[in-house]
Amino acid sequence: MQQTILLKPLLLSSSFWPNDDEYFTDTFSFVMIALVFFISSFGIIFYIRFREKGRINRRLEKEILIKEKSEEALRVSEAKFRETNATKDKFFSILSHDLKSPFAAIMGMAELLEKEYKQLSEQDRLTLVQELGNATRNTYGLLQELLIWSQSQRGLLDFNPRVVNLLAICSDTLEVLGPAAANKSIDINCFIDNEVFVFADSKMLSTILRNLLTNAVKFTPQNGEIKIQCQKISVEQSDGLSKPMVSISVIDNGVGISQEYIDKLLKIDDNYRRYGTEKESGTGLGLIICQEFVGKNGGIISIESEVDKGSSFSFTVPEAGGEGMRYKV
Repeated sequence: MQQTILLKPLLLSSSFWPNDDEYFTDTFSFVMIALVFFISSFGIIFYIRFREKGRINRRLEKEILIKEKSEEALRVSEAKFRETNATKDKFFSILSHDLKSPFAAIMGMAELLEKEYKQLSEQDRLTLVQELGNATRNTYGLLQELLIWSQSQRGLLDFNPRVVNLLAICSDTLEVLGPAAANKSIDINCFIDNEVFVFADSKMLSTILRNLLTNAVKFTPQNGEIKIQCQKISVEQSDGLSKPMVSISVIDNGVGISQEYIDKLLKIDDNYRRYGTEKESGTGLGLIICQEFVGKNGGIISIESEVDKGSSFSFTVPEAGGEGMRYKV
């Protein structure tokens, strides 16, 4: 009984329990430690998951990039394959049709002259000789186009750009095409100043002008007119700067081309072809060669035409002195 009386005061004594400040401090410290531990653990788990998610995302992005590159390479390969097939088909088409027909005509006229020479009048002989000459020149032109094209496809053409006098190139080209234009009484007028200089491969530039003028003569009727003119322009580049260029145009008042066929003229896989006003034939390679050579010299080619009114074929080349010069507009 005495022990019970002694215990009760002890339980009620303030010395048995910690004071309020110490209890609060200890409890708060425990809670803060637990909270820091929880936040740290959560942060570590979040960081690990974030890194893992980032690693997975990077791996997926890499796989997507590889897939996109593979698909792009496949598209390029397919386009190259189609172009190669079109080139091969074009080549065999030229061999089987465009060259076979002219040679057959040449052989027929030569055979006629050989067998019937004495029976033919002087005028008939002259006519046959003229036709034979025209057929021979046309066939030679076809062979020349085919040779240039084949060399270009095999990468055998040298590219040597230099400062070129544009009028001199035009004059040399007109000397070659003069007889063909004269046979159809076509006037060719060149409106190019002697002071115009361009930076281009002279052989390619000559080929471009020869092909464009040949087409103009081919599709211009008797007593027609062809004009050659140029103007200096500025072409804006992808970086926002402009580059000095020269735009050269070959304009005729010939038969013209309908809009639906203009785009086909510059595609190797389109078998669009026409005969000239005097039934002159062609391979369809001339404009394709022009487009390739113009691009090689850093320019572009464009076509404007209207049926029964004529055509304008224009292309650009860098102006001499401006081939490396660009300026803000």
